[in-house]
Amino acid sequence: MSVAEVEESENSIQPQNKSSNPEPISVGDVLRDFEQTILDIEKNSTEFADLEILDGLDSGDNKDGEELEETEESLIRNLSMSNVKYKPKLNCILLNKTDNVEPTVHIQNGTELLVRVGEEFDPNVTNRTFPGICSVTMFFTTWCEFSAEAAPFYNALPRFFPGINFYAIDSTNNQNIYAQFGVIALPTVLLFHNSKALYKINNTEQSLDKYLDFVSHFTGIKPLNLSLELTDSEQQGPVPTVAVKQFNYFLLLAYLFLAVCGLAELSKSAYFRTLTENLRNAWREAEIQHEHAD
Repeated sequence: MSVAEVEESENSIQPQNKSSNPEPISVGDVLRDFEQTILDIEKNSTEFADLEILDGLDSGDNKDGEELEETEESLIRNLSMSNVKYKPKLNCILLNKTDNVEPTVHIQNGTELLVRVGEEFDPNVTNRTFPGICSVTMFFTTWCEFSAEAAPFYNALPRFFPGINFYAIDSTNNQNIYAQFGVIALPTVLLFHNSKALYKINNTEQSLDKYLDFVSHFTGIKPLNLSLELTDSEQQGPVPTVAVKQFNYFLLLAYLFLAVCGLAELSKSAYFRTLTENLRNAWREAEIQHEHAD
């Protein structure tokens, strides 16, 4: 190649580099390309659809939080109706329980719950993808009507998942445990993996299907093919199914404290001083009149 040809080729290349300005790539395009790449790889290699992909989508990319949640729920329903398997969020070990012992919910106090959950800890399990013991705990109160409404459905869960431990704790005398696990509303159901609380459910509308879907979705354990009709024992306990109204002494103390604080602030006001002065004058006038009458 001659020098003239080299110079001509360089001149033909340089204008192309100057004129070709790459367009900026948005975050949404990157996320969509990443999602499509993952789906193509899984489609060509395995039949598993990882639901974690939905957690990585940008909620601002033409989807808000509710639409994203509806998309995940619809995907779960479609996967359950088809032969496609999905990867669960937790890797749970099924416990080998005695056949003679009927699975049930264990009512625990704060100390017992910490001991039971602590016994499930394995230092070799470093994250949720490692096989670990899973357990479910319901936080309730005996006076809460919503807890009583959810109790029969929660009492039925051990029948469908005999390989998982189910606990329940009353918040009446265990409020420190509630603060430790960040429980605010009642009833709340927490799902533990390797003694660590990872997922929770707190629905206003209670049903057995929602609790079954909650446990099955996150653990990947399918419930036993049993009747969804509640038994007589499940409608009675172990978690109380009838709310019991109790006298709240703490509420009474709160009212007394507010009343004392209100009176203390009122005593500092000008109106209270004027009122007390008028009462004193009236009392003195009454005493003087009484003395004149005598």
